[in-house]
Amino acid sequence: MATGFMPSSGSFRRPASRTDRVVDLGTFRRPASTTDRYAKAVSDARTANESRYTDILGRYEQLAKQLQGLGAGMGAGAASDIDARSRDRRASTGQWAADRGLTNTTAYRGRLGRSDAIAGREHLALQGQLAQFRSSSLLQGMGPMLQFMERRTDAYPDARQYGDLFRQRSYAQAANPY
Repeated sequence: MATGFMPSSGSFRRPASRTDRVVDLGTFRRPASTTDRYAKAVSDARTANESRYTDILGRYEQLAKQLQGLGAGMGAGAASDIDARSRDRRASTGQWAADRGLTNTTAYRGRLGRSDAIAGREHLALQGQLAQFRSSSLLQGMGPMLQFMERRTDAYPDARQYGDLFRQRSYAQAANPY
């Protein structure tokens, strides 16, 4: 019967004794090589970078959604102010026409038309200002996102540099074993 370590079976046999039993030491595992560790480190780094990149883009997209709805409240208040002024103008025009007895005349209808035209121009101006405000806010919010996307580089460590570092480390250890 053979004695000593048997690499094919992964077990150790003691010299023949009264019991002659086999002691299993488990599977012999070679430690991971430097290239295996390097490949795992690069893979882990890529996964972490993708996760961070996705997280940051998600935050920028949330900011963009918030900026898109930013001018809605301002526009509603200004539109109600325009409508109130338009009602006041129509009321004063109606009072003017009633004082002069011109309620069923073209002069009255002409003044009402001018009042409505003024209100329409004010509404259009407000819509233009809101559109300009929203687009500038959106561009200000999206600018950093686009810059972040443009600056993205996936530069990972160079395997040759790692090889040089390990070689230098082994030379240093050989030169100074303590």
